[in-house]
Amino acid sequence: MKLNYAFVLVISLFCFNFSCKDASNAKENEIKVHLLADPDLLNPYLSKSADATNIEELIFQKLIKFDLEAGQFVPVLAKSKPVITTLPNGKMKLEFEIRDSAIWDDGKPITGYDVAFSYKAVLNPKCNTEHIKPYFEFLENVLVDSLNPKKFSVIAKKKYILVEEYSGYFVLPRHIFDPKGLMDKISFDALTNPIEIEKLKTNSDALTFAKEFNSELYSRDAKNLKGSGPYELKEWKTQQKVILTKKKNWWGHQYLDSSLANYAYVDLIEYQIMNDWNTAKVSMKSGSLDCIKSIEFKVFDDLKKEEKFNANYNIHTPIAPQYVYIGLNQNNAILKELAVRKALSHCLDRDLIISTLLYGLGVKVNSMVNPNKDYYNKNIQSLPYNLELAKKALAEAGWKDSDGDGILDKVLEGKLTKLSLDYKYNSGNETRKNIGLIYKENLKKVGIELNLSVKEWVKFLDELKAHEFDIYCGSWVGDPNVEDPTQIWHTSSAKGGSNYVSYGDATSDKLIEEIRGELDEDKRKSLYMAFQQKVNEDIPYLFIYAPLERLAFHKRFTNAKAFTERPGYDLGRWKLSSQ
Repeated sequence: MKLNYAFVLVISLFCFNFSCKDASNAKENEIKVHLLADPDLLNPYLSKSADATNIEELIFQKLIKFDLEAGQFVPVLAKSKPVITTLPNGKMKLEFEIRDSAIWDDGKPITGYDVAFSYKAVLNPKCNTEHIKPYFEFLENVLVDSLNPKKFSVIAKKKYILVEEYSGYFVLPRHIFDPKGLMDKISFDALTNPIEIEKLKTNSDALTFAKEFNSELYSRDAKNLKGSGPYELKEWKTQQKVILTKKKNWWGHQYLDSSLANYAYVDLIEYQIMNDWNTAKVSMKSGSLDCIKSIEFKVFDDLKKEEKFNANYNIHTPIAPQYVYIGLNQNNAILKELAVRKALSHCLDRDLIISTLLYGLGVKVNSMVNPNKDYYNKNIQSLPYNLELAKKALAEAGWKDSDGDGILDKVLEGKLTKLSLDYKYNSGNETRKNIGLIYKENLKKVGIELNLSVKEWVKFLDELKAHEFDIYCGSWVGDPNVEDPTQIWHTSSAKGGSNYVSYGDATSDKLIEEIRGELDEDKRKSLYMAFQQKVNEDIPYLFIYAPLERLAFHKRFTNAKAFTERPGYDLGRWKLSSQ
């Protein structure tokens, strides 16, 4: 699960920066995609944002991937899905074979040694991969067939619900990302043994490799961002655009009409960065964008009434596999009190937010599990919007306005503390800004001060990772497969992972660990239910809504289908109507 935080120039300036076009672009074999912000990075093992992953999947490839149209995992680099065997000792073996024709751009074959390297990079304790490490904790070894290096086996030291998906994850070219062969010197034993891992933190080879791997050299530099996918990075201008061009001699061209590899019909994909919806709206009205997702709700409502917009675009509103929430920092002295968290929940008017800000395009959620999942706990409810109950909870916890300034206060840790909180959100996201404004007025009525603080996207992410916030508004996008809560909810993920609110205790950790290892669907469902109940009682998040997606696809393309799963489209399948 990766982070997906969705967000006036005069017309002449806009057209200069973003190449405004009208019908003249109708025959250009390229796709213009709108993004609210730059991807954080373009390395599939370092990036955290969902937009980054969407771009990376066109540059790099997995052994197997979830095909949006098929609705299931299909082989890509691998000849087939792995053969899975449970060993007598309880471990699991997954046998893969990479396609004979699969090669890197320089003609070198893609082999099991590239797979082994990729997974070693994740496990290197000095690489900035803390957010994804939990998904690879099952890994014990990758055994490559010395006679045929296209064949290899992944050994899992224990049962894991996502073992197939993450055994078949992104493959990086070893000879480009590790030209000195530094990770070859480090065994999987050293990378999976806690005692040896501590030693690796001062190992010169591990440190030298990690320093380069973590750098922009392998997350932004087009010379080194070489994958086996159909597109390559041509240009990245911060806060302006990211351009991908189709490779001329891509190994997968022979599979274009099958479901066995990525598709690639257009010559160029340009991601245009516009974090102001007024600017994006002008571009959409002119028809110069081809693919727009998560359109701001008011803009979407306005555009649906525009005759020219409807003439140019097909619009779609599938339920998004996403939820929006307000995260509460459990390390904050004020927010450590359950009574305060209950009061904050009572002050959140979810119905008003959905009806006024979303124009009805959303449904209330009470859990981190999408309502479409069969393990969504329908029996739990968030605390109702009720300001009187909020006042009562605060009064019973000893909060009062001792100086008559309208803000409650209380002595905490020996110091008189005002019930004042900062609410952070990312720039360009008007919906989250307006959620904050509505929330601010409600909180004021019960004696809580809320100060809105807007941050540029990368700065926003950095502060969340460092736990430098009181409360913030964010969203998570779910995966189509069963979900592992570790990255966001386990206490181990509070340092370097995505547990920004520092949630958890022994009980929640135990439930998560049991979910991870339970392969029986019914038993796992019961564990999911119990975990959702636990989070509901602890209130580390204020769950707000799951939105309906707002997609617009230019009519000059065929096969531009909308999907429920992220990102809601498959650009590789898009073709010009004339093709």
